[in-house]
Amino acid sequence: MNGKKMIISALLSSVLMFSPAMAILPIPPVKAIASAKDAIRQQIVFALNDLDVNQNQEVMVFFKVGKAKEFVLLKVEGENPALVKKVETELRKESIRVPMILEGAYYLKVRFLKDGIENEIVKPEELLRDQLAEKLSSIETSESGKVSVTFLWMTILFALRK
Repeated sequence: MNGKKMIISALLSSVLMFSPAMAILPIPPVKAIASAKDAIRQQIVFALNDLDVNQNQEVMVFFKVGKAKEFVLLKVEGENPALVKKVETELRKESIRVPMILEGAYYLKVRFLKDGIENEIVKPEELLRDQLAEKLSSIETSESGKVSVTFLWMTILFALRK
């Protein structure tokens, strides 16, 4: 009985010494990445919200997050060069804070509408798949079958039809 009391008192003292700040559980990596991308997306949209832009125009914002949690604008693409320049200028002067260390490149599709901005994070592989599908659809061939296009970090499967 005495041994049990010693164990219980040792456990209680270690629990009491445990700081409440230490009780916060870390965010799982997948959720952390999603929340970081979402936070960046919200900041980009906030920065672009006051731009005077005609409706139904779209730009693609390519950005990456470096090792030091810095937001790096890679480029902006779109059909309207004036809009691309306006978005680039706005994002270059905006200080965007990154909530965590998250390396990699991301793509944000921003669509300016009459009643606000519609936006979505596009996964790099989805963007690449769509671009490849567009390229492959223009190939004229008398063959049909499947081809796979392999990159260093992924494989995309396409079905070609006559």
